[in-house]
Amino acid sequence: MKTSTLMFVVAVALSGCGPQSLVTDGTYQSDGTGPLPNASLVIDLKAKTASVTLSGTSTAVALQLTAVPAASWEKGCPTNVSSVAVETFTVAPDPAVLGSLSLAGPKLLAGCGLDKGDPDTVILEGTGAPNATRYQLHFQRVVR
Repeated sequence: MKTSTLMFVVAVALSGCGPQSLVTDGTYQSDGTGPLPNASLVIDLKAKTASVTLSGTSTAVALQLTAVPAASWEKGCPTNVSSVAVETFTVAPDPAVLGSLSLAGPKLLAGCGLDKGDPDTVILEGTGAPNATRYQLHFQRVVR
């Protein structure tokens, strides 16, 4: 009887929502070698906005964030038994024009983490024009 109870508990645990990673407010910066080197990204979840300032410029590109329902969050960051649901936002305008990069279908995603972990990374992704390259722009939280 104990074995069947244990198996039931394990089955329920594995079928639950699973681990999640969430986006948090703050200032983030891209690395120096990507398509948007040393760009800054400021996220304000209460205002549902993000702004991107390219290196060498002072004018930010304003983006509107729309939360995607948790049941439809992107999956990623595989674990031994599942994957992590990463909080997902659609981004407007579409395409998001960031300097010479134009991203169609842009999304903002939480970075990899377990159980709401790793609030220190976010990913801005979309398909770049004109060659339909899929971009994942990684930003790391700026420690102040």
